[in-house]
Amino acid sequence: MAAVLATGGVLSHATAAAAWDLRRTSSPLIHVTIAGDTGRARRQGVRVHRSTTLTGADTTTHRGIPNTTPARTIIDHLRQANSASLTAVLSRYSPAPTRSELEERFLELCDDHSIDKPETNARIEGIEVDFVWRDRRLIVEVDGYGYHRSPQSFESDRERDVTLKMAGWDVLRFTWRQLETKRGWVAAAITGARPLAA
Repeated sequence: MAAVLATGGVLSHATAAAAWDLRRTSSPLIHVTIAGDTGRARRQGVRVHRSTTLTGADTTTHRGIPNTTPARTIIDHLRQANSASLTAVLSRYSPAPTRSELEERFLELCDDHSIDKPETNARIEGIEVDFVWRDRRLIVEVDGYGYHRSPQSFESDRERDVTLKMAGWDVLRFTWRQLETKRGWVAAAITGARPLAA
């Protein structure tokens, strides 16, 4: 609890795994994760992780102490341990954590139309994108009105698309309404954008 209070984060990684009785640890180092990607709070005996994907859905309270959820704890542990075989198995069932309900709905659409799961919230050409199929050089962005309605966001989105297009990527953008009312059309656009890899 002292580490959590000192950093403003939540227990994570090996420490959270031990708290959830998922694994034992003899390390005196306490792991905490803080939402965001700027700076690092240094505390003796505490390993601070920064995450741009950590949301309220990834955290809970366990035995009175803020923790990452069991699912997020396992994902973080896999990333840290670089367990390639287990990561490969899990990737067939669940992509990287999403950041919004809109992203979740897009992944449901992919499942419903037997579209291979894309990589989620990846960096391409230095730009973070919502979804990418690297083998097809295809990127999909899903735009909620709340985050993309300002003139600045509108301009920025178009600049991103041009930068990615110039680097050889196809970029498709879909709105919440299209994901709700034109699901077949969205699926056809994705599968028809480039031939599926053999």
